[in-house]
Amino acid sequence: MTGLRERKRVAAMVQIQRTALDLFADRGYAEVSVAEIAAAANVAERTVYRYFGTKEMLVAYDPRDIAAIDTMVALAAEHGLLEAARRTVADLPDVAATAADGRRAMTQLRLLTAEPALAAAFAMVGHTLGDALGSRTAAARGLPADDLASRAQARALIAALTAAVEDWYARDGSTDLRALLVAALDAVGRLGQVPHGRAS
Repeated sequence: MTGLRERKRVAAMVQIQRTALDLFADRGYAEVSVAEIAAAANVAERTVYRYFGTKEMLVAYDPRDIAAIDTMVALAAEHGLLEAARRTVADLPDVAATAADGRRAMTQLRLLTAEPALAAAFAMVGHTLGDALGSRTAAARGLPADDLASRAQARALIAALTAAVEDWYARDGSTDLRALLVAALDAVGRLGQVPHGRAS
């Protein structure tokens, strides 16, 4: 579980990202500098770079992802990775709990869809998270960190969750995101089954 220092770091990152997304929504991604984001968030510019590394990662990376992976790894030992993902998703906060949160989420996804550099950064984040989840799950099972099956399972779960988020965006946020995430995980759980109406 994450300690107080880590929770404070994540909270600071979330606030910086919210500030950035608000500025991007108002003025456009290309028109806003990291210096302007830092000033609006009341932090030093070097703090933004220390936390996110690049301007692209202000959009592509969600600081809360590591906590979600921590939860999945802890649950996977007892319940398996797929059920761990289901339980983690069930406990996620509503991404559109407020109008401002929903607007930020839509801004983030619009940018990830429209800007090629951001789409590439987002894809890289997905692979990184999948590999982190796979190696940590493998270690918890007493397997080598580079265990192929663990990495493949973890990447499949991250890809499924990403597809659900993309579907939520395509529906203009009108559907319950958690329901879509669960549906995507259920689809992964049915891999190998013959779809209804198809001959084997």
